[in-house]
This record gives sequence, structure tokens and C-alpha cells, in this order.
Amino acid sequence: MIRRGGYLARTQVDCSGIDSAESTVIKCNTFAYKKAAKELNALYGDLMSSADSKQKIFFKNMQRAWIELKNAQCEFIGYYYRTAIAEK
Repeated sequence: MIRRGGYLARTQVDCSGIDSAESTVIKCNTFAYKKAAKELNALYGDLMSSADSKQKIFFKNMQRAWIELKNAQCEFIGYYYRTAIAEK
């Protein structure tokens, strides 16, 4: 099974050896997240090292905005699943 999607859409992780139990799926997703974070941090570092001072301000502002968006989406997804479970 290849896991990808959402923020990890460009990061592929081979999870063919896992079963469908929630704990192993979480492990695979965690591995995919760590791999994507490492790739993103490397790209951001390259970008920042070649940016001028004004560009760095824009990039930092965009990063902060993206973090707020990501956090809001995570809150929504958590709410969605909590209410879906409560309705069962």
C-alpha cells in the first residue's frame, strides 16, 4: 500500500508490509509525515539561503499563514471525526 494525500501528496511511502490495523496505519502515516517534513525543511532552507532580505520577510509571512491554515484544517478534521464517531 502506498500512502499519500493531503499535505503528503508528493511524498510516497511504501507501507505494503503493514496490516490495516489502526496502529500500523498510524505508524505508516507518521513515517510519511516525517519524510515530508524533512523534504520540506530542506527546500525551505534552500529557498531562504538564496532569498534577499525582503523576500525572506514574505516567505516567513507565508509560512506563518500556512501554519495557521494547516492548524485550522486539522481542527476541522478532528471535529469532523469526533462528531462522526459520536453519531454512531
